[in-house]
Amino acid sequence: NMFKIYVGLEKKCWMIHEAVICNISTFFRNAFQRNFAEGTTKEITLEEDDLEVSKTLVDWLYSLGSGDCYQRPDLEPWKHCMIYYGFDIFADKVGSKKLSEYTWECYLECVEKCDHVQYQDHVEEIEIVFEKSPTDSPFQKSSHRS
Repeated sequence: NMFKIYVGLEKKCWMIHEAVICNISTFFRNAFQRNFAEGTTKEITLEEDDLEVSKTLVDWLYSLGSGDCYQRPDLEPWKHCMIYYGFDIFADKVGSKKLSEYTWECYLECVEKCDHVQYQDHVEEIEIVFEKSPTDSPFQKSSHRS
């Protein structure tokens, strides 16, 4: 079975296999496999979520790898890392420990391999990490910066 996930105000549509998305997320498993409207319509809308985060999710689900940070030198360094913070927040929202762990691994790889991540924390980063990320997030626990 395929599900449609609409993301952001633009309602970007992603077609995702049920087995793939429900395997990693209690949120999607409950939405699609319980007696909710989403299970019948095979659609869910996540207007408040970020398109860049959803693209990274789809890449991760299907192991496309384009979510890897070292392939995103087009972004300003602090915006580049914001994708990971947003991804970690999204992983918490959808109840996916696997996704959260992947996010942290990618972030560490990014810091290690990417010259473009040599910078000081941006105020918006600090606000996101400490106001919106889960309290058990490695981003909150770590002071790791290059």
